[in-house]
Amino acid sequence: MHWQLYRILIEKQAQKFLKSLSNPKYLTVFSKIQMLNTAQSSQLDIKKLQGYAGHYRLRVGDYRIVFVVLSDQRILIVTLAEHRKIIYQLLQRKK
Repeated sequence: MHWQLYRILIEKQAQKFLKSLSNPKYLTVFSKIQMLNTAQSSQLDIKKLQGYAGHYRLRVGDYRIVFVVLSDQRILIVTLAEHRKIIYQLLQRKK
């Protein structure tokens, strides 16, 4: 599964989380987000989220990235990014 040549948008909460990371962790997480737009995306730990239409999660160590794919517009939107202990609480609030 890959979304090659999609435009990647990162929403405010995810941007804020990424900025809070130390430089090495930021580079790791951000590089995995960028990999979503390459042929290497099949190497990523991606799962479709149950109960959230069109939502997927990307696992990067202890962090989770939640994103939505708008295939018709060729856009991938990173909606949430957070530590695994917090991400699903945030997702519930957003529902």
